Amino acid sequence: MRWESEAKSFLPFPAQTGPWKGANQATSALGKPFDLLAHSTPDFSANATYILHSDGGGITVLYYHGNMATPYKCTDGTLIGQTDEGGTYCGVSPSTLGSPFGAEENTDFDFSKANSFRNNFDRVAFYGSYPVGKHFLPMAGFDWGRDTNAPGSATKYFSSKGIFAEGVYHISQYVTAGFRYDWYHPSITKLNTQWAVTPYVNIPLWNGDQVIAEYQHRDFQLSATQHRQNDTFQARLIFIK
Repeated sequence: MRWESEAKSFLPFPAQTGPWKGANQATSALGKPFDLLAHSTPDFSANATYILHSDGGGITVLYYHGNMATPYKCTDGTLIGQTDEGGTYCGVSPSTLGSPFGAEENTDFDFSKANSFRNNFDRVAFYGSYPVGKHFLPMAGFDWGRDTNAPGSATKYFSSKGIFAEGVYHISQYVTAGFRYDWYHPSITKLNTQWAVTPYVNIPLWNGDQVIAEYQHRDFQLSATQHRQNDTFQARLIFIK
């Protein structure tokens, strides 16, 4: 995990692709520094898949147990989300509907034992898909998670959950279109749900060239009455030989 100024939040290092920045731009930085809290504690994952149909039908169950060093204080000892004697927030000030959606203030963090804790977390997920006719493939999934709260919290753990539903339609040999809906609640005891809709199209061209274009609309709940929206369009040109 590290602080990401563009997102104004802590983001984890994905296990396989390196940390993500901005609009899904990967950078290479795998592994944990040797002096990081719990740097030598491995993660564990197991999954099982039962194939229902040769054209993409199946059921998958996945379990993941991991851990990561998570700061809960600034280096001056101020708890994240609290203010110091001078009135400066540790982290980001409360979110507002208008710009800047919560201002980044004191972000001097480290991952020492004095200011961080080890978040031992679990994830359980179920995925399913089954083709309908020759052209349509519906897919859906559900995820439940449990994370460790910071020291001093009223409860030891908090839970998260999410779902997705997606449909892919093969229009022709050269055009495939799809639509996906995502919903995620990072902490089920707080008002912080997120959802997104993503239509996309995949167009193979010639000699291995392929164009994938997608548009995504995301909604972030800031409070009982405030939401923030984000719209992104991406087009990728891929060559497969």
